[in-house]
Amino acid sequence: MDAVSVEIPGKINLTLEILGLRRSDGYHLLRSLVMPVGVTDTVTVRSSGLESQISCAVEGEGVDCAELGAIPLEKQLAVKAAVALRAACGVQGGVDISIVKRIPIGAGMGGGSADAAGTLWALNRLWGLGWSAERLAEVGVTVGSDVAALTLGGAVKMEGAGEAVSRVTVDGKMPWVVIVFPGHPVCTKRAYGLYADSKAFNDGGRDATATMGQCLASGDVEGVAKGLYNDLQAVIFKEDERIRAWRDALLDAGAMGALLSGSGSAVFGVTADKCPAEEIARKMRERSPGTWVRAVPMCSQTSYF
Repeated sequence: MDAVSVEIPGKINLTLEILGLRRSDGYHLLRSLVMPVGVTDTVTVRSSGLESQISCAVEGEGVDCAELGAIPLEKQLAVKAAVALRAACGVQGGVDISIVKRIPIGAGMGGGSADAAGTLWALNRLWGLGWSAERLAEVGVTVGSDVAALTLGGAVKMEGAGEAVSRVTVDGKMPWVVIVFPGHPVCTKRAYGLYADSKAFNDGGRDATATMGQCLASGDVEGVAKGLYNDLQAVIFKEDERIRAWRDALLDAGAMGALLSGSGSAVFGVTADKCPAEEIARKMRERSPGTWVRAVPMCSQTSYF
């Protein structure tokens, strides 16, 4: 086998609860329900004749990838994933990684983490490891905070700093979402810093994540829409009125509920079916023709692996 390609989805956070201040490693304690959505990057891996060298080439398909050029190769998450898996399994030899990006960068949709997860899955096949999703997720934990969740696949409850992941049962009808990326990124580190400065600390008593899991398990789309929760949303909206305006536009256009995804800047609106999602997306494009807008389903399965 000379090359392996996988389609790996981005994510939205149906809930994001920040339960503690920074740990000694700089991360906050959190609790989140992560759901993949139908926007994917394509990750292709090939064996390289160059001993132990890892390369990574990225091209955008509908998204701007210029920002990735400023990230040193060794700090790119896909490369870090390849290094981590090679160390874990003992395989030697070089790897060429190529990525076609459709997930916006700096959107809070886990694009870099998805590419790392896709790299783990692709190399798992290329090298004939036969490792399970759970075993690959253990490697993903060492790469980045969202990587384990996206490696495990499907609806996932994420705790700690992202290292504790578990599958969430999903039954019945899956909602659709309309995702809007305003075109400018939000720095995740800054977002969490703003939250810490706000002193609006979550005592963990509400457990919006458990409630959301119950709604997904029973196929309660209205409950999903009403239960959307993100502790970062207030500070990001205060910092950037443009993002708040897009959330409000989604609600005005008929979304059952709308929320900031992760640290942003993408926001999404929930609908019960494809048709209303596409109608809302049309209205968003009319509002700003050049803005990145997608009407896509939530993904409850891991068939993309």
